[in-house]
Amino acid sequence: MKFQTAPRQPKYLAKKEYAHMMERNKEFYLSSAWYQSHWSWEKVKTYMAKITEGASYFLVGLPYQLAIKESLLMKEQVLDEMSENDFDEIGWSMEMGCLFFGESEKAFFKFEDIDSCRNLMKPIYPSDVYDAVKIKGLKKENKKQGAIRFVSADIALMAGKDNDASAYSVFELIPNKRGYSRKVIYMESIVGGHTNTQSARIMYLFEDFQCDYIVLDCMGNGMGIYDQICRGVIDRDLNKEYEPLSCMNNEEMADRCIDASARKLVYSVKASAKFNSDIAKSLKDNLKTSKIKMLINENDAKEWLYKLPSYEKMDIEVKTVLTMPFFQTSVLMNEMVNLENEGKEEIVKLKEPKSGRKDRYTSVAYGNYFANELERSFLRKTVDFDWSNYSLTSRSKLGS
Repeated sequence: MKFQTAPRQPKYLAKKEYAHMMERNKEFYLSSAWYQSHWSWEKVKTYMAKITEGASYFLVGLPYQLAIKESLLMKEQVLDEMSENDFDEIGWSMEMGCLFFGESEKAFFKFEDIDSCRNLMKPIYPSDVYDAVKIKGLKKENKKQGAIRFVSADIALMAGKDNDASAYSVFELIPNKRGYSRKVIYMESIVGGHTNTQSARIMYLFEDFQCDYIVLDCMGNGMGIYDQICRGVIDRDLNKEYEPLSCMNNEEMADRCIDASARKLVYSVKASAKFNSDIAKSLKDNLKTSKIKMLINENDAKEWLYKLPSYEKMDIEVKTVLTMPFFQTSVLMNEMVNLENEGKEEIVKLKEPKSGRKDRYTSVAYGNYFANELERSFLRKTVDFDWSNYSLTSRSKLGS
């Protein structure tokens, strides 16, 4: 027998003259719209079908336009939010527009594949976040021995272009019998950053996260950032100078570095049609096999965040900083499910919508491809390795 199905039974209904007034229970679902792969979309479709049959069902959506009409939301505020560089059109349409989202038939990446990999409960923030927030119990996790970290950067400098931004993703690789499990532990983006600003931020993330490598988009504007890294970046805001680094996979790029002692830790990416096709296929395969882990949805993350001391009393700016990596991951997912394959035969050519972006996708795809390169080298070195006695406290076979 189902629970909570018995109708309300006040005493007056026991009298014959009022017996006919017994009312059926009402069942309410109150929520924002979400992705069409969610069970709530099936409820919407079921209820709509019952409405058309004349049954006692009811559906209503209250979008942001109604809030504006009733003076509960300012139109100027909405227009400002929509004009922001990090505006998430899909997230807005679901949260504020009451529209369920589903990828198109031509979508290369499927929502279910990406969503199933969103199982990291919390990010690792840069030190500047921990320094600013200063919450008891919130402290940075050091990199475990045996793990590999790197920052993967897709570069853009054209601030005037609506769908052009730079994205930085921090990966952590953990060795296992099949190679490397991959975690995207942090992500941020910047619109229109100057060469000096971006190179300084990349080097900050590289050093702060104890990274072993940098994966860098060296086409176009990215070349200027590579040259800065080769010379040694000076961060005037932090009054800090970073050592020069050189290229590890391209001799011509390595020759651009005039410091012969510079460590070769930069993996240069110069994308071609085939390379872009390869990284797309590889990322899709690794998502399907759950080889990649990404941060959970920002709404689910609130369960962890609200456990932090005094979180509810924090300023909205601080809360925004703490939720940003989760939000960035959600925008990444929205970018990916919007990408359609316009390639021919075996070559995949992904195209974003006119007002869409794919900078976060590209950053993660570059990083995943580089992880594949490290994995192949790692597996070659560990063919005869006895995994029964292996632990992350030993990196004798990593050779990183």
